[in-house]
Amino acid sequence: YTLAGGVQSGRIENQKYAQANAYYGLLSGLTLGVNADYPINPIEDEKPTFAAEATVHPFGSLLLSSSYSPENALECNLNYSRPSLVNINAGYTKYYENGFWNKMEQIDNISVALSSPLKIRKSYLSLRFRFTQDRYPLYEIRNMNYGFKLPLYKLHLSYIGSYKISDFVNRTDKQLTSQLFAATSFVRWFRPQFKIDYDHNMNQISKYGVYIQKRMFKLGQLSFSYEHNNLTASNMFMIGFNIFNNFANFTSRANINDDRIIFTQTQKGSIRFDQETGTFRFDRRNGLGLGTAVVWPFLDENYNGALDEGEELLTELKANVGGARGKRAGGKKLYYYDGLRPYDEYIVQIDPYSLDNPMLQPAHENFRVLINPNTVTSISVPVVTAGEINGIVRRNMADGTVGVGGIKIKVINELTGKEVIITTFNNGEYFYLGVVPGMYKAFPDPEQLAQYGYTSDPPHVTFQVKTVEGGDIVENLNFLIIPKE
Repeated sequence: YTLAGGVQSGRIENQKYAQANAYYGLLSGLTLGVNADYPINPIEDEKPTFAAEATVHPFGSLLLSSSYSPENALECNLNYSRPSLVNINAGYTKYYENGFWNKMEQIDNISVALSSPLKIRKSYLSLRFRFTQDRYPLYEIRNMNYGFKLPLYKLHLSYIGSYKISDFVNRTDKQLTSQLFAATSFVRWFRPQFKIDYDHNMNQISKYGVYIQKRMFKLGQLSFSYEHNNLTASNMFMIGFNIFNNFANFTSRANINDDRIIFTQTQKGSIRFDQETGTFRFDRRNGLGLGTAVVWPFLDENYNGALDEGEELLTELKANVGGARGKRAGGKKLYYYDGLRPYDEYIVQIDPYSLDNPMLQPAHENFRVLINPNTVTSISVPVVTAGEINGIVRRNMADGTVGVGGIKIKVINELTGKEVIITTFNNGEYFYLGVVPGMYKAFPDPEQLAQYGYTSDPPHVTFQVKTVEGGDIVENLNFLIIPKE
């Protein structure tokens, strides 16, 4: 649910609006939403606008969505994405008569976009195609864009073509242009880029240019570009210098176009407040509208699942939060994961092997977390001192018993259902480090015993790994396998 208010500049100068949105996940594959825009001081024929939305995820990689705004538009979209195979986007929008928002009296819009990577030996040929059609009462416009990207050793080629057809009542206009882009990396410290624009209607090169970028002092980049426009017989030079660090991006740029010089400076970044620690974080990336998660791993000495005063933070523990990049920040050097989609549930996977001490284990390896926008979501990860279990598997012989190797022992946590399989050594012994405190059941694999014609005595053993300083040791989890009668 969101509420917003602000001033719009551009089409309607300084018009004030209030906005409200609400979305609800009715089912795991169905989300419904309503939106409203309300002008504070409406002008001309401007009215409040309302819309209803629905998004359906029927199966796999297919996503369907639709929205309807009375007296404005009806929109339907389709997305099918298989990153290593194909990506398809298609949409249709029907516009209604509206003297304020549809002054051009557009009838409808159709759009289709396809992209696919084709593997050629060790390289990928990326193909792209996009088609749009806009219909109006007196004319119709169709646009097609197509192209490819192809890396060849240390030469990278990119081509983009554009074909536009404008149908009017008494004539048809056609425009065909091509753009070829090439980048080289033959020399490590010098990697120029070249671009050529060709106008097929005029059968001539319309524009060409060269672009050079060079990293400076690890945190800076110097860029130079030159473009010549044949149609206007003009030249443009651009010199830029960019400094980027964890705080912000600073860019200075000078454009020289014949007898005119334009100098610009920009600074970009974001300031984020962590309510848990009461500290501010500065980042050069945009954070507005996105969410952040921070992982708080701690040694849970009393095994209550909460971070109590005096308990040690284990800042070396890493996690995987939806593939987001983790970065240490703040005085406690905790891992922050930025750029997360708001209102989405993420599965947080803890990496137990990132801890130096093998006897320390996360109490839970996976967490489900709901991310909110513009806030830092804390994820408390209790880490406990794990225990050790050991035992032996024997079978009877004429002169006594002997250990049996290769037998699989299954150990199941009775609370979480997590299963660990241990294989006995040649002498029949087995042991396992890193068993978190809790109640467990251990038993030889029944299917394996059935294949060998054996049963186990006892069939299973129930035991508890206790929370003790230094880790609990549970010994003598022994089994005797005997032939079936």
